[in-house]
Amino acid sequence: MTLRNQTVSLDRFLPILPLGLISGALVFLTNQEKEILGLVAILAVLGTFVICIRPAIGIALFLTSFFVTYGDALAGAGRFTPNNVLGLFFAVLLIVKIYHEKGIAFLSDRIIQSFIALVLFFHLSSHILERQLGNPYPQLDLTARMLHDLTTRFAFLVFFVNFIRTIRDIKLVLWVLIGVIFLSGVSGVMNAIFGEGFGIGGYRAAADWGISAAGNANRLAFYCVLGIAIIWYYKRAVHSRAVGLVLSAAIPGLAVAALMTASRSGLLNLVAVFALVSMEGRFSLKRQLNVMLSVALVVFVAGDLLSETHLERLGNIPFISSSGSKGGSSTEKRINTLVHGAKIIADKPVAGTGIGNFRWTRLQKFGSVGPPHNSYLWAATEGGITALALYLLIFWLAFHRALEVERFSTNPELRLIASGIRTGLMSFLFFSLFADFWLNIMAYVLVGLAVALKNASDAESRVEYIPGANKPAVPV
Repeated sequence: MTLRNQTVSLDRFLPILPLGLISGALVFLTNQEKEILGLVAILAVLGTFVICIRPAIGIALFLTSFFVTYGDALAGAGRFTPNNVLGLFFAVLLIVKIYHEKGIAFLSDRIIQSFIALVLFFHLSSHILERQLGNPYPQLDLTARMLHDLTTRFAFLVFFVNFIRTIRDIKLVLWVLIGVIFLSGVSGVMNAIFGEGFGIGGYRAAADWGISAAGNANRLAFYCVLGIAIIWYYKRAVHSRAVGLVLSAAIPGLAVAALMTASRSGLLNLVAVFALVSMEGRFSLKRQLNVMLSVALVVFVAGDLLSETHLERLGNIPFISSSGSKGGSSTEKRINTLVHGAKIIADKPVAGTGIGNFRWTRLQKFGSVGPPHNSYLWAATEGGITALALYLLIFWLAFHRALEVERFSTNPELRLIASGIRTGLMSFLFFSLFADFWLNIMAYVLVGLAVALKNASDAESRVEYIPGANKPAVPV
């Protein structure tokens, strides 16, 4: 019997969870060490019970732990952190799953194989280059941290594709994404209104709730646009009219939040996504009206919320506006980074400088320091054309999986979700031109969802096929 055959409905256990959370809150308020340890033990037992029944809930918790910043007590607990505990737990579950299925089917997936090649390449090249390169600025060496992020997030991807198997599981992950993105957008708007946001004066929207990475205005803009791409399609699969209305209202709300970040890349990304959803497929008057209504609502609301400083920075598009306007120095720095990166690639085209070595290499060669601010440049400088080619292969395979489900799945919900993930991937790859973002957990989530969508679609096709009843067509 496999783990999938052991799934039990959680409905009877749901009343237990609020009681556990309320009890936990009361115990934490007492701030007594022994009671906290007792609470941790109780929550661990409940969590183990729930995750064993439905592993997708554990993956959702795992994903949330990557997105949010947990308290200092947990962050400073050495290796005993939520991520590590969940990782160990899912490693045990995966071993049990492999034992019952008597095989390691996920290793035959080309995306997983490409990721394994990428992880091994970065580890091996870093080990070799560490001996060859003399780093005069060890404080700028990010190799250990980046290798850790690459490896642990690949492990999360392996758990993801093994335990997110059904459309129910996929929808759970989507709701987690929509929830944290919505919270981040609200937080960013509130901070911008009250002058507590990003940059001098705090006028740029940046979040301190929801996604921790959205504390950066440019990344908040990306998350808002990604949320729009997912919600635009997924709201049509929601059966509740009230929930559908809330999701419809969230689209212009997230667009306003993206504009309030004053991010040029966010603005370009937003325009690109609205253009994609309005022009794809056959002409639809209803779709065009929806797009125009959303844009009109965004312009109306943003007109009251955006200051002259927002508009000045948003209008400073590289190679179009003058360098003296708001954000001009940022544009010049990025152009210099591209020039420096091109010279580093020319010097070490095959294997690059090694993961985590861009900053100190740039300082040593050109006397300036700073991140690549471009994922393609990051991969090519720190991993050469080898790493860049592997990354592009992974994203192409993921895009193709989503497109295949969108075109051929017999389940309309899967097709709509696949459309959102396909558009989300395009948005992600566009935003990657402006941020070194390929180690971010969102890359692994989008790729994992593409794999899960294809697996779920294939599984439903196998169930629907009945030998003898569904005979393949005979060519004439």
